[in-house]
Amino acid sequence: MSESRTHTESSFAVAAHPRLPLYMTGGTRGRIHLWKFNTNADALDEYVTDPNWKERTSDIWNIGKIKTNFYGDKIAANDLEGSLYVFAMGQGNNDPEVILKRGSAMETLDFAFLNQGTVLCATGFKPSPHLVIYDTLMPPGRCIVRREAIGGSTVLCLRDSRQILLFGTKGGGMKLYDLRTNKFHIQHVSLILSLASRRRRGGSRTQYRCRHARHWLPRRNSKDMGHRNG
Repeated sequence: MSESRTHTESSFAVAAHPRLPLYMTGGTRGRIHLWKFNTNADALDEYVTDPNWKERTSDIWNIGKIKTNFYGDKIAANDLEGSLYVFAMGQGNNDPEVILKRGSAMETLDFAFLNQGTVLCATGFKPSPHLVIYDTLMPPGRCIVRREAIGGSTVLCLRDSRQILLFGTKGGGMKLYDLRTNKFHIQHVSLILSLASRRRRGGSRTQYRCRHARHWLPRRNSKDMGHRNG
């Protein structure tokens, strides 16, 4: 554990727990801290991407993004090197249960859970553009179950329609990948400025904002790829 578990260190990523009044921050040297809202108490827990974190000095080990699965019992994070880590929350072991190291392999710029916590998609551009789906229950050498030769800087899973949104593709646009048909659709070709998703009765809806307008994604019909101003 670290010497300091208070809000005195730099944080580069933050994520709220989907069901509990908790949130996580990612900081230097591959450390993630778990906090409770509305309290000044020390961190409730700490997760580290490497047990030798004290020896790390480079910024590439800093946490880039943090996300949880739907139930909040899995925490995933990447570092600036492009490695991806998955932790089991509340299991008594704070080391990562899954490590997808960057090394000379594919970098992870962004990622998303596709199911309850064992299947993830990840995207990046190095060594070549890619969208990869990992099944973490498979052996390390066979955990890639699907790979597409297109990359992005941001990925979002639409659970209601079994589709993956890929943002920041070549030219700054957006593509939609349908998991049922294994096909990409061009949703927008201009620069995406922001993204928001909200859940309502009848399902979730996702809105993205371009330079001159806001658009809502179609609610369920994957064949309807037209834009909707909001």
